[in-house]
Amino acid sequence: MAAAPLIPAYDFVTPPATGLSIESISHLSWVFLSVTSENYTQSLEFIPQNFNRFQFLVDVSTLKSDDFTQIKQLLNVGASKVITSLKQLESLRDPKLQIDEDRLILAIPRGDNYTRDEFESAIRHTSLGVFVPDVPDVNVGSVIEWLEAYGTENRPPVYISFKSEPVLEEVLKLVKLNATTIINSQQLTVDSKKESGLLSVAPIFATALKSDRPDKLFTTLVVDEQGVALGLVYSSPESISESLRTRSGVYQSRQRGLWYKGATSGAVQELVRIDMDCDADCLRFTVKQKGKGFCHLDTRTCFGSSTGLGALEATLQSRFKSAPEGSYTARLFNDPALLKAKIMEEAEELCDAKTKEDVAWEAADLIYFALTKCVSAGVSIADIEKNLDAKSLKVVRRKGDAKEKWTKGTNGANATKPQEPAAALAKAVEVPAQKDASGDRIEMRRYFSSEITAEELEAILKRPSQKSSETIMGIVNPIIKAVREDGDKALLGYTQKFDRCPDLKSTVLRAPYPESLMTLTTEVKAAIDLSYENILKFHSAQKESKPLVVETMPGVQCSRFARPIERVGLYIPGGTAVLPSTALMLGVPALVAGCKTIVFASPPRPDGSITPEIVYIAHKVGAEAIVLAGGAQAVAALAYGTESIPKVDKILGPGNQFVTAAKMVVSNDTGATVSIDMPAGPSEVLVIADKSANPAFVASDLLSQAEHGVDSQVVLLAVDLSSEELQAIDDELHKQAMDLPRVDIVRGAIAHSVTVVVDTIDKAFEVSNLYAPEHLILQIANANACVEKVQNAGSVFIGQWTPESVGDYSAGVNHSLPTYGYAKQYSGVNLATYVKHITSSELTADGLQNLGTAVMDLAAVEGLDAHRMAVKIRLDHMAKAVELTTFEGPGTAGRTVWTGQEGGPSSRIMNNPQYHPAYAPSPSFVPTPSLSSTISLDEEVKLYTTTAQRSLHESLADLFSIIVALDFLEKAFVRDSIKEHEYTPTCFRLLGQYKTILSNDEVSKAFVDLETFKREYDIEYPAATSRLKIGVPATSEHPSRGGGADHSQGNIPKNGITAILGQPQPSAGPSAKAVAECTQNFITFMDALSLDFKAKDQLHPLLSELMSSLNNVSNGDFEGRGNLVHWLIKLNGMKATEEMEQEDARQLSFDVDHAYQAFFRTLE
Repeated sequence: MAAAPLIPAYDFVTPPATGLSIESISHLSWVFLSVTSENYTQSLEFIPQNFNRFQFLVDVSTLKSDDFTQIKQLLNVGASKVITSLKQLESLRDPKLQIDEDRLILAIPRGDNYTRDEFESAIRHTSLGVFVPDVPDVNVGSVIEWLEAYGTENRPPVYISFKSEPVLEEVLKLVKLNATTIINSQQLTVDSKKESGLLSVAPIFATALKSDRPDKLFTTLVVDEQGVALGLVYSSPESISESLRTRSGVYQSRQRGLWYKGATSGAVQELVRIDMDCDADCLRFTVKQKGKGFCHLDTRTCFGSSTGLGALEATLQSRFKSAPEGSYTARLFNDPALLKAKIMEEAEELCDAKTKEDVAWEAADLIYFALTKCVSAGVSIADIEKNLDAKSLKVVRRKGDAKEKWTKGTNGANATKPQEPAAALAKAVEVPAQKDASGDRIEMRRYFSSEITAEELEAILKRPSQKSSETIMGIVNPIIKAVREDGDKALLGYTQKFDRCPDLKSTVLRAPYPESLMTLTTEVKAAIDLSYENILKFHSAQKESKPLVVETMPGVQCSRFARPIERVGLYIPGGTAVLPSTALMLGVPALVAGCKTIVFASPPRPDGSITPEIVYIAHKVGAEAIVLAGGAQAVAALAYGTESIPKVDKILGPGNQFVTAAKMVVSNDTGATVSIDMPAGPSEVLVIADKSANPAFVASDLLSQAEHGVDSQVVLLAVDLSSEELQAIDDELHKQAMDLPRVDIVRGAIAHSVTVVVDTIDKAFEVSNLYAPEHLILQIANANACVEKVQNAGSVFIGQWTPESVGDYSAGVNHSLPTYGYAKQYSGVNLATYVKHITSSELTADGLQNLGTAVMDLAAVEGLDAHRMAVKIRLDHMAKAVELTTFEGPGTAGRTVWTGQEGGPSSRIMNNPQYHPAYAPSPSFVPTPSLSSTISLDEEVKLYTTTAQRSLHESLADLFSIIVALDFLEKAFVRDSIKEHEYTPTCFRLLGQYKTILSNDEVSKAFVDLETFKREYDIEYPAATSRLKIGVPATSEHPSRGGGADHSQGNIPKNGITAILGQPQPSAGPSAKAVAECTQNFITFMDALSLDFKAKDQLHPLLSELMSSLNNVSNGDFEGRGNLVHWLIKLNGMKATEEMEQEDARQLSFDVDHAYQAFFRTLE
């Protein structure tokens, strides 16, 4: 095969948003990777995961020259060729390493200006390929001249990369001289019309081809993924370009021009790759053939029907989809036990076969049954061949011993011996490798706690190293800075680049979300709903029912109460992945906690959309927006806010190393004033298993974490298990792992995972508490009784029927947990993660007198005189007589008010709580010295001089008294001092009086608004303030305590706060009359909306009446009820004649209709 004329260089750490996509690169067969010390670990994951797509040319010349083990590992996991420095090359040529020199390329040392002698010397003195890196613009012409002068005969392959974007004409000249050009994928395109500023791939590729035909067309062989020839066609530069652009089989017809294969017949071809033969005079198109086949005679190939393995695979795939009745193959598909038995039977018969004919016969039978197994698992012959290709590239040799149950002593003297614990300690803490260096066997290292020291045990349990890379911070910090300074513009640019969404116009999706974005299958929706309900139930149970109140000494009351964090940003990793579980785990607790602003952030898919599962969950939890961005840019947008994205107070959620780094940066920036949930690290699990454990269950639990990533770690603590019991677990681990799609990742994780055999259950928990795992699984007898031994763990899974997976998805516990040993200090995400606790102190005069001396003495010790004086000035004030002034006027005889500041705001109201409302404290006013001399405090205080002024002051006094009375009423109701049937009408009456008074224009002008009135009169009354802002009694805001049961005789639950906050109590059920009344109120309100009623004075009374009747029927919360309360509060905050916006009116109509349906479901 001729050398590839073009190999795109790809940034696998930060995939570029422009240029060639990873799919387009795969059509060219080869990809160039630059591996450094910083991205080495990621390369070990990227190469095996993409081996089916590419042949890898890997530049390792910048790795440490004396460390060839990393290079060897890259070759082992699938690198086709590596580019090395001279010193590296000398190490790798050691015969003991047995590395094929055809896989090595020598790099010329990098320089700013290459010389002809340097260039020709490198070529002349090696038979290997030569790499000329980062050729400067001024040097490209010279390199072309040198290559022309040297010629192409007897010359090793030459690979050339460019320091900056090359010129197409120069690239084509190099290709004509048989050089392989390496060009950044961001500078290339397969659609030159759409991306005119980039280099077109097709001309570069076509330039390398030769044709001796008069029409200059290229002979093209079309083959399937197994290399079976389908037919012969012709190609042109135009057809090659169109094929690469459309990712399909497009050829050049000698009569009809461009020929889009299958455009009319339906037998289309999906392009896999294009390459050429050794003389570059024949193209090969590898395709996935659809439809009946390639030939116009409806056969798979132009050379007749398929035969051999290809035909067998096609038959099995057809049978798997729709087997005829009585088909033996269908029986095999439906009976895994039978299929396994047949495979084992035929394998044994093959082993026993002696003659050539018998071996061929038995091998064919075995292949039939083995391929049946493959097809049932979705594995094709192409997959098997790729696996064989990968194995052929391995350079790490394995012993090849058979399993113990098959050997019967036949492994001989060279059998692998168990590794000594002390010799393996260093290996236990290495940076994880992608592949298990011991070969195909996936097995954890085994240690016995009785044979190792405490220090050795600690070293064995040490987690894989996590590098703190300056490179990562060098990428993250500029992104954060750009988003902070340029807001939406920078965020959009980064999202288009990193998430490969070039057509994205906006990075924000706002609620309400269109139904079209939440289209889910019935099964997925049901799974999400079930998980949602369980998570909601568990986190709702974590609510604090009432504030903590403690009287620390007489007259000194201390309390602590919870308040939700107002604004939270929830990061859900995404893009092509679907992670509804993370959206649920983060969103539902935020909803339960009562966070006012919930914002999701998740990377969009290439078309700019978000997976419908995440949109549906955002709708369910009430997220006001979804930020269509990922990585550090999303974290920065949440931390600082942009023009369209609200700033949040806390960021929660997992992510890759860039997300984690960004979260740490913004949490340490005092300018961001944002917190994060917890430190992040790789996933991990520790399983404690005794003799009662099922080996298959143990293995499955270990693998469920190992598949997360090569840096994950799993630990098994085996309590007094025999060698046979341990071997059973090891066998299950290998067998199950080999069936997993992510087996290569599992290998990397298992490579640094361990089994530790302990003698007793107490020793197991001692080791577990030392390790502090993220997930702790107890597969032991009487597991529940042993939970008390757990001191450090993120989450515990008790008993054989509780796999860790249920906690990850649907049980109700949260799966956002501390890793890397942080379970010793941190809890997992829970309701408390979304709230903060506020403390308060309240002292009476007696309390301050009891406590004051101690406070002043301590303040004096610390030298803080202002602290001491704050107490002293009050104690001195108490010693003075309280100065009172008597008001004379209608209805005020014998009543007094405070004229001083004694006792705070509440002591300014009349001594008698039933005082006449015409008199109240006037606004705070400090007279000037000249004016104070004219005022006699012995005279009557007059608040007005005219009738109009009197009326105004009386109205303001009435408002003051309503606020005071309402505050006492709210507190009395919360403390169950009054009954519900007394509270509700009284509250309605006070609210009505308040609104009636404010309907007067003069009063409204003087009043301004509630907060201004409170500041002017120096009052607080938080309970009354909250109720006036909401505009309805607590019994209308929250579900009724008794759900329609009769409370007329005081039959109300004693736990008033719990009832108010929506925890339903047992109920006798609603009456038919109450249901009918509520239904009628729903219909009346929906009719008002359909008549285009938008004003507050039209809608608020109707919605208030609806909520009152609704609470007489429903004894608990239901979907949609919270939205009605939201609208009630919003309407209350509007002016009487103010109208809603059209968009708000539509949303209100939608929410009422949704609540109406949900209401009827509660009656079923």
